[in-house]
Parts: sequence; C-alpha cells; structure tokens
Amino acid sequence: MASVHEWLPPAAAKSSRAVAQKAARVSRRSGLRFGTALPPSGEGFTPEQRLHTAAEFGRVFADPARSTDRFFTILARPGGRALARLGLTISRRAAKRAVDRNRLKRLARETFRLQRNLPSWDFVVLAKPGAAEADKQVLHASLQQHFTRLRNVAAAATHG
Repeated sequence: MASVHEWLPPAAAKSSRAVAQKAARVSRRSGLRFGTALPPSGEGFTPEQRLHTAAEFGRVFADPARSTDRFFTILARPGGRALARLGLTISRRAAKRAVDRNRLKRLARETFRLQRNLPSWDFVVLAKPGAAEADKQVLHASLQQHFTRLRNVAAAATHG
C-alpha cells in the first residue's frame, strides 16, 4: 500500500509535512490539543443553559406558562436555578427534513442567547408545522415576542 507522501507531488509532500509541523507547534504553544473543545467564548450557549433530561422537560410540561402563535409554542416554568435554561422540541411533524429541524433549533438557540434580563425559568420551544417554510426574520421576531411575553408573565408572578 502506498503512503500518502508517495502519491503527492514532491512540492506538495514537503508542503503538507511543513504545514502539519507548524500546526503542531502552534497548538502545543497555545495549549490546545486536537479533538478537545475550544475555550468558551463570552456569548456562547453553555451546557448550563440547556435542559438535558426527560425529568427536566417533564417538569416544564407539567404546569407551564404558555405563549403560542402560528410558528411556535413556548412553555416556561420557574427553574430554581441561577440561569434561564432552554429545551428544544422540534418534531418531524413540524419540519420533515433534518436540515430544516436543525435550522429551527439554531435559530431558537440564537434568539434565546441574545435575550437580556430573562428570568431564571426553564423554557421549552416547540415548533409547529409550517415553521420550516417561514422566513428567518419572521421566525426570529416570533421567538422574540414569545420571550418578551413570558418575561412579563414572570415579572407579574414575582410581583403579584
């Protein structure tokens, strides 16, 4: 069996070795290793901001505050944690293709991440059929409106 360097032209073989050695030096210097997670950025969506288990989702589904329109339903409930957390339920009924479900999830995470002054509640976003065909700006505005409504519900529950 031929090695990779045997079938590469001589200049490319030298170049690829040189590039690999340089990348190894840079990664050693910066402390990064191949296959490890990148350091967290200031505005990321961290694991602490996610609902993980069926029990966490079930608690939100049990007795939620609800905001609904033709694209999404968002359920929310006090979480008892320091941060607001997000769970996503984008079914195949709402978006047939995986690429569309993933697009809706990315949009929901991004909209959640950009929210300011959210209460420390747990939120679950459910997409409705037809959301996958809608324009990105319309979906983003819809999600922002839901989070604003639920922020107001949380404030009323705290003060009332």
